[in-house]
Amino acid sequence: MILAEKNFSTTLQICWMCNASKGAADISMVFTDTRENARWRTTYYQDKPWDLEPPYGQLIGFDLKMVVGDLLHVYNLGIARDVIGCSLKTIIKDNVVFHAGDINERFRAATLSLRDFARAHGHSLKLKKLTKNKIQWESKKYPEFKGSGSDAHVTSIWLESVITPFADQYSDLLTLLWSTNHAMRLLYNGDRFLSMPERQTVRVLGKVFQQTYMRLANEALAQHQLMWRVKPKTHLYDHLCECRFARNPSYYSTWMDEDWLKKVSKSMKLVSSKTAQNRVLERWLLSIPVNLKKMMAETPPS
Repeated sequence: MILAEKNFSTTLQICWMCNASKGAADISMVFTDTRENARWRTTYYQDKPWDLEPPYGQLIGFDLKMVVGDLLHVYNLGIARDVIGCSLKTIIKDNVVFHAGDINERFRAATLSLRDFARAHGHSLKLKKLTKNKIQWESKKYPEFKGSGSDAHVTSIWLESVITPFADQYSDLLTLLWSTNHAMRLLYNGDRFLSMPERQTVRVLGKVFQQTYMRLANEALAQHQLMWRVKPKTHLYDHLCECRFARNPSYYSTWMDEDWLKKVSKSMKLVSSKTAQNRVLERWLLSIPVNLKKMMAETPPS
């Protein structure tokens, strides 16, 4: 959701909920500070995240607290990609989890293991194979898993399962994967409004994840390694795990929206770019009666 037209390049603010920033102007507001007494935690909703108020901000009853981070893009297409990329690079390089002659052979072994895991647990997997390119294994780039949101989910829980027998050697990796996988299971299996015990559990899991991730990022920085990249999405994940309100953030994920965009993009390619918006909507509206009849025919009478 596009919030507004605030010049974040000058304010260095990276969040619409609080005044957390990159820390260049005020280090006390840096978003990498994940402590309970971090100063940005005292600035919730103090300032509007725009210079020019957008039209929806003037709607009767609108409140900025209604805006919720998209869990799909914050986690599955965000920090999960960093966790998976760095975790895979670590275990493939070490020759501990997958015993094979060289890195390419270990990637092949990892691919077979991932496919077997997905098949055994009934998961759909779009990923063809794991490779260096798939996790952006390059000397001048941070590792990042290049896959869909659903593939990130499957790969994350698979990594937890294959690393568990080696917990002594990969305790931090296992802590990251276990805490975030457990939090995602709780959220996606939860009702629209979370109970207080559920909210508390997610808070603790989020705190464990943040502290572990930041420690790994600090260690990598001290060793001049491009690993465990810290992005503003790690801060948004902190907010989502705080569960300040009872509503379940998983209900605001845009899985269906993403699927719809993929489908509608096919129609976009068939029409003129000048009239694309109107033509796509017309074609979509024309298909509604047909799809309704098809659904009614497939639905058994009650």
